[in-house]
Amino acid sequence: CNALGLSGADGNAVTARRRNPHPVDYGFVGDIERVDSELLRRLLEGGITPVFSAIMHDGKGTLLNCNADSVASAVALGAAQIAPTDLVFCFEKAGVLRDPEDDTTLIREITAATYAPLKEDGTVNKGMIPKIENALKAIEKGVRSVTIKHSDNLLNDTGTVIRNS
Repeated sequence: CNALGLSGADGNAVTARRRNPHPVDYGFVGDIERVDSELLRRLLEGGITPVFSAIMHDGKGTLLNCNADSVASAVALGAAQIAPTDLVFCFEKAGVLRDPEDDTTLIREITAATYAPLKEDGTVNKGMIPKIENALKAIEKGVRSVTIKHSDNLLNDTGTVIRNS
């Protein structure tokens, strides 16, 4: 595809605010505030696929590092304002696994109701927590579907599908 690499500062595409320094000062870490859906529309209509880094800005000249999963979710939500949007989180595993060392333990579907016990019993932990929480928020706010999978499986239906209910 005709891809274009962007930061949030490019074209004022995505703004963020610096994370509150209390109780922990994370430095120049930001949380997304706004995505310019109109800019996304113009790029997509022009045949350009925007590819965003995790660097956003605060609108005052300060660059902020944001969680990549949060960026993907925010951009998907911005795109969902203009067209049906599906979000795919790609990472090194086949999807969410009951046993991270065994790809045959793929959990095919997670809903808001099934997520809580998976988090509580430790099946879902570490970096998978923000992926699933961002996925659930995206679905709740208008993204059509969210799948977590290995990039080798991008064009097939393998992975964990996140649903609202």
